[in-house]
Amino acid sequence: GEAFELDMQMLLSASQPPVVTRVALRGEILLAADFGELSINGAELQVDASGDSLPGGELHATLSTDISLGIEAQTLLLPNLKLEILGMAITGSVTGNAISSKDPRFNGSFSLDPFSPRELLQALGEAAPDTADAAVLSRADANLAWDATLQSFSVSTLTAHIDESTLGGTLKVKNFEAPAITFDFDLDQVDLDRYLPPPTEADAAAGSAEADKARDGKAANKGKSKAAAEELPLETLRQLDLNGDIRIGQLKAFNLRTTDVKVKISADDGVLKVSPLTANLYEGAVDLDLKLDARKDTPSLSVKETLTGVQAGPLLKDLTGSDTVLGTANVKADVSGTGMDADAIKKTLNGSASFSFKEGAINGVNIAALIREAQAVLQGQPAPKQEGPNRTDFALLKGSATIKNGVVKNDDLKMKSPLLRISGAGKASLPAETIDYTLTTKFVGSLEGQGGKGDKKLEGVAIPVHVGGTFSSPTYSPDLGALASEAAKKEVDKRIKKEQKKLEKKLGKDVPDDLLKGLFDK
Repeated sequence: GEAFELDMQMLLSASQPPVVTRVALRGEILLAADFGELSINGAELQVDASGDSLPGGELHATLSTDISLGIEAQTLLLPNLKLEILGMAITGSVTGNAISSKDPRFNGSFSLDPFSPRELLQALGEAAPDTADAAVLSRADANLAWDATLQSFSVSTLTAHIDESTLGGTLKVKNFEAPAITFDFDLDQVDLDRYLPPPTEADAAAGSAEADKARDGKAANKGKSKAAAEELPLETLRQLDLNGDIRIGQLKAFNLRTTDVKVKISADDGVLKVSPLTANLYEGAVDLDLKLDARKDTPSLSVKETLTGVQAGPLLKDLTGSDTVLGTANVKADVSGTGMDADAIKKTLNGSASFSFKEGAINGVNIAALIREAQAVLQGQPAPKQEGPNRTDFALLKGSATIKNGVVKNDDLKMKSPLLRISGAGKASLPAETIDYTLTTKFVGSLEGQGGKGDKKLEGVAIPVHVGGTFSSPTYSPDLGALASEAAKKEVDKRIKKEQKKLEKKLGKDVPDDLLKGLFDK
């Protein structure tokens, strides 16, 4: 029934692992005369521990609060809690009910003052990650309201900041032994590229070596890493129990920029689904469904993707550094594969795709200029100077493809432009990143435009152009033999028609056409 001061100090030692801990507890204690309630005003617990097993060799923590314990009512109240540990300051409150029962319940709020995640890692004895932007992971804070039992924890209100990003939402975890997690998060914006590791000198050297190989036509294994591909964590995937939604206002990842990202994620019994994932992407939209089945020893992956009205040039420029294809793209793909890593999945990839590009161009090759150069070679003349850009413009480019064991086959490519009609057929290997493809080009007008003037003799002539090399360094080779043959054939046909007209004048127009045709066919 009377308050008294408490000043208690202890020295604790352990041998496995060796740790020495000094503990000090101070406060004013009041125990009710009927033993129904205990309170400690100004309680302060200070812990100073040292030992090689601790992060950085030592740990210091201070916890201060007022404590009200209802022994009969089974209640606990910590109204003004403050914890200082590892350079962080956490304030909040805790309320407990039925604390002595089999199902105690707690709730409260916490506020984490601004701190440096990098400095926290250092305090834990861990090296801060090497990031592309050294300024990231410099500031974070959080506020949350929570509820907890012995088997569950939920955050009803969360607001967190890390660097320039703000995260809000809710989180629930049930059954700590086999956690079932549900969440709903909103993230205003994030640039993930800033948090990825920076390119290393080894990466740069490898890239230079691959470029040399590409120039020599030997880059069949472009992009392959000497290190083994990272395998999927099957046991972790099989234990996941997730169900949640994430919305991101602005997202940059792998240099791709998207807005209004909406993702639904679920995982249960070894099956992980990202379905749907929608976003605005380069003036268009993307819709993605992904399923990863890890129930078997060899996991399987299936992906359905639709791109609608996307500007292909800016997307490819940001993703690969080269805007190989320009135009408004519409793409559909439905593919699946099996394997423990990305390389294995590529080799087993099967499915189908269709695509169309409107009002665009293929950069890096001017097919009209290639034909003019080939024509000049056949005529023994110097190659004409290319005056226009090194690209092939088109009004429409479309086709479809089948994928079998990582090999993409296309037999119905069609490209239309005011100057050209191009059809294409061939294949490309995703694992080897090689191309074996033939474009059949036909001029529907003179070779004027696309960088110069040409010969009317080639109008309507079908000319094959072989596309080889690699994804990063394709090659284009006109078939000179076919060019000469087709041009000669056209010239012969022209002369036959001329002689046919002369004969018609001599014999008269009443001569049957089949007789004339049979004569010249011989």
